[in-house]
Amino acid sequence: MSRRKTLRPDTAARSVIKIDFKAFYDKGFRLVILDLDNTLSAHGSSRPDAFALEAIRLIKGAGLTPALVTNAKTDRAIRFAKELDIPVVPMAGKPFARKILDLINRLGFTQQQTMLIGDQIFTDVLAARNAGVHSVLVLPRFTEEAWNVRLKRFFEKPFVRGLHFDED
Repeated sequence: MSRRKTLRPDTAARSVIKIDFKAFYDKGFRLVILDLDNTLSAHGSSRPDAFALEAIRLIKGAGLTPALVTNAKTDRAIRFAKELDIPVVPMAGKPFARKILDLINRLGFTQQQTMLIGDQIFTDVLAARNAGVHSVLVLPRFTEEAWNVRLKRFFEKPFVRGLHFDED
């Protein structure tokens, strides 16, 4: 598999709340792993906003199990996930797959039943590839980002170019 193909998501969507989770359920998916920063909430946020609450409602409403896997620090990630009442893996070390695979196993799902949704190619899409799960790239919710994320976005451009970001 070429490097370019490895870094291309399986699916692209404008945002988490635009994804047709019922269609994914009908295809056999059962576990939705979500990134935190700029996927569900603003970078650094420790409390879910209305968007994050709606995303979790949509996922659960489709019969899927949501979970949070983030590179964010432990206290913040746990506080955020607790308010959403979902499992969390903080300081996950994405794009490495070990903690993702541990979570899938702990929750009793398979890789084939799992999708990972995030806003970054080099952490989220690559982590999904490394874990052998379906990857969904969403557009970042906010334009203000840390310098290191802005730098990664520059290098992501060739992999994002030409993607069709579905409405659902």
